[in-house]
Amino acid sequence: MHTSRVLTMLLALFVVTSAVPGTVVAQSDDPAWADELFAQMQTMVEPYNERAGSLDLPIGNSLLENARITAEISDDAGNTVYYRMETNGQKEITSLQRGEHPDPTLKIVTTLSAMEDIANAQDPVNELATKIETGEVQLKGVGITNAVTTTIIDVLRFASGLFG
Repeated sequence: MHTSRVLTMLLALFVVTSAVPGTVVAQSDDPAWADELFAQMQTMVEPYNERAGSLDLPIGNSLLENARITAEISDDAGNTVYYRMETNGQKEITSLQRGEHPDPTLKIVTTLSAMEDIANAQDPVNELATKIETGEVQLKGVGITNAVTTTIIDVLRFASGLFG
C-alpha cells in the first residue's frame, strides 16, 4: 500500500513538472543580468528601428529582413540567455521577447559585453554592423540558403582581415 502511494505521488509530481513550459523554467535559471539586459534591449528598439534601413551587410541584408531571430548571449562565466526577435522587410524589430524563437531563420551569437555595447549605443545599427565586421557578433543562418549566406559573410570577413 505504501509503495503505491509513493508511486502515485511521483507520477503526480512528474505530470505537474512536465506541464511547466521549458522557457519558464529556463528563465528562472537565468543569470542576474538577464532582466537588465532585456530592459536595455527594449529601449534600444526605437533608435535601432529609426536607422535600420542604413544597416548594409555585404550580401546579407536579406538575412535581417522578415527574420525570425534567436539571440544567444553569453557572459564570461559561461551563462547563456536567449532572446527572440522578429523583423519586417525594412529590418526593423517588430517583436522582442525572452526565450528562443520556436522557428528561427537566423541565430545571432554574441557576448554580454558586445550586446550591452549595442543596446547602449547612440547608433545601435552602426554598433551592430561594427560588431558583425569584427566578429564579436556572429550570424548563423538557419536553413540552407541562410546558412550559405552567413558562411559567405564569414569568408568575406576573414578575407578582408587577411588583405586589409
